Amino acid sequence: MATKYVATDGNDSNDGSSGSPWATLDHAIDTVSNDDIIQLAAGTYAEDSINDSEYSKTGLTIKGAAGATVILQGDGSSSYGINTGNGWTIQNIRFTNYGTAGYSVIRLADAGFGGITIQDCYFYSNTGAGVVLGGTGSNTVRRCYFLDIIGDGVTYTCPNSTVENCVFVNVESIAVDASNAACTGTTIQHNTCYACGWQANYVLRASRSGSNIKYNLVQYCPTSTPIGAYAAANSQYNYVIGGEQNFESNVLGTGDKEVMVDFKDITTIDLRPSFCSEVLEAATSSGVSVDVNNASRPTNKAIGAFERDSDAAPWTITKIYVNKTSGDDANDGTSGSPYATIQKAVDVIATNTTYGRTIEIQDTATYYETVIANPSIDGSTKYAKAIRIRGADDATVTLKITTANPKIKPAEGWFIENITFDGDQDGAGNFAAVDQYSSGNPVYFQNCIFKNHDNNVNHWCIDAGNGSIIDKCTFHDNIKLVQLGSGSIVQNSLFYDCTYGLNNLNNSWVLHCTMDDISDYGTYALLAGHAHYNIIANSVGAAGQLRAIKSHTYNCSYNGSATDIYGGAGTGDITTDPLFTDASADDFSLQATSPCIAPGAALESLADRPVAMLYDHSGAARHWTYGHKFLGVDDSTMKNPDMGCHEFAGTKANGVDANKIKRIMGVDCT
Repeated sequence: MATKYVATDGNDSNDGSSGSPWATLDHAIDTVSNDDIIQLAAGTYAEDSINDSEYSKTGLTIKGAAGATVILQGDGSSSYGINTGNGWTIQNIRFTNYGTAGYSVIRLADAGFGGITIQDCYFYSNTGAGVVLGGTGSNTVRRCYFLDIIGDGVTYTCPNSTVENCVFVNVESIAVDASNAACTGTTIQHNTCYACGWQANYVLRASRSGSNIKYNLVQYCPTSTPIGAYAAANSQYNYVIGGEQNFESNVLGTGDKEVMVDFKDITTIDLRPSFCSEVLEAATSSGVSVDVNNASRPTNKAIGAFERDSDAAPWTITKIYVNKTSGDDANDGTSGSPYATIQKAVDVIATNTTYGRTIEIQDTATYYETVIANPSIDGSTKYAKAIRIRGADDATVTLKITTANPKIKPAEGWFIENITFDGDQDGAGNFAAVDQYSSGNPVYFQNCIFKNHDNNVNHWCIDAGNGSIIDKCTFHDNIKLVQLGSGSIVQNSLFYDCTYGLNNLNNSWVLHCTMDDISDYGTYALLAGHAHYNIIANSVGAAGQLRAIKSHTYNCSYNGSATDIYGGAGTGDITTDPLFTDASADDFSLQATSPCIAPGAALESLADRPVAMLYDHSGAARHWTYGHKFLGVDDSTMKNPDMGCHEFAGTKANGVDANKIKRIMGVDCT
């Protein structure tokens, strides 16, 4: 076994020694012997269609030098990057600009090969798939990052193979596909997926005997079924949110949860779970000793690719900035040279197909743009998918709606955050302030305000597809509220002084919401598939305040003009005064003596849906999230959240201060 060297200043006529390196990887592969190591020095290598010309070399290791940034860069049109041989290991290399549709960056040279290991590599901005491996199997992809991939991230057509500790961001098709008939014994574990699968029906998929999808985080992936463990495959301890149905046939395996996870900084794709995220407390026994960045995993391993003490991701996503006050659409969209309109930023993303980007609005201003939507360029619609439009943390951004058109018309997986939608529409027509581009598109909302949508009975605040999420939002002085597809979630949100209630969510979930003075809704203030830990008060109507088609527990329904709870109270449901602090001043927090404080059960224990609420409407931690690990008290005294959108800010009867965790640990839990 020998080690040979390649460097950007080398020459293929050299001998490949450390002092006389070759210039190209392709030449090195053709020249070395079985089981040799090829080490690349730092730099960018413009090579494609790299392979062993005789398909005879076995056991090669191709790696970037320790601590070096080694980039293999294609020409944008080549069919593949490396054609790997039998038993090869490829590690510590970044691959970009490779592939065409139907091809991959790394593929197997011969159906008789196997035992391939791809580790510590980065695949970004590639037109084709990332890794496609078949052959005899026993292949492994571990500790790799996949960003902006047009095809699949990893595709297996072989048995006994593994994908573990990988991060998938903006993978347009399936992140990991192991559904081929040959894929028995596949393991897909400890991966984190964000904004993947919008051109496919799955994010992680396996179907053959002995296959397992486990310990994965799949968040905000706008596809029909993020976890596709079906037929003979098993699913366990996966945390998923944002799909039309998050698990195959809506069947959750052992430890599976439909849960929203808070990341360190989702706007820069820092997908390490925040310190206070419940996901860090999950006990697993996967046998994986390190995470994606080689941080040690303890006995109680974190679900997903990152452990608590892991380093940050190896890249930062560049934001696109908008500033109505100082910007110009002729600018380049950087922080110091922002665009003037949101539509310009969307156009740039759609035209360049740089999906998954964040558009950040810098200034406190009111925007009067007509319809923010996917642009039509050269006669065809360009789709900007999985993008995030957000107001900056120090800005108050208002979108003013003045015409009979939606303000935003999003495609799949748009995430809208920190924006106020102010109504007063003129004209007729059935439209919404945010109106999905086509039926079925999931859209995600967080920390938004919808107000004054009160001129037309046909004007919704939100019309979005299956798997949509509304979190920590406020709705007031509106006629119609939201129209969402199946499997959607409305949580931690506040509704008051509105005409129609939430009365068309028969197959969705409403959790920890507060509703007051829903004045003339006709049937119910809240009609949902599942309703848990909500407060509905002081509303009128013909049928009642609350009706849950499938399940309802720990709700407060008070002072309705008809039946408070259709069909009678469920476990923990009450009909007493919730004791708001001052509803006349729109303060719907709870007084210290409210019966809605610590009503007596943990939300996570609901047998029909183990969903986890980490934070309330204002971002304060829910009590149940933390246990004896941090506070020195038994878990049972903490796993007891309050009803409604506001967690009580004072000291509960059990003597545990809701904010004690922050003081003990000295960290910001948000």
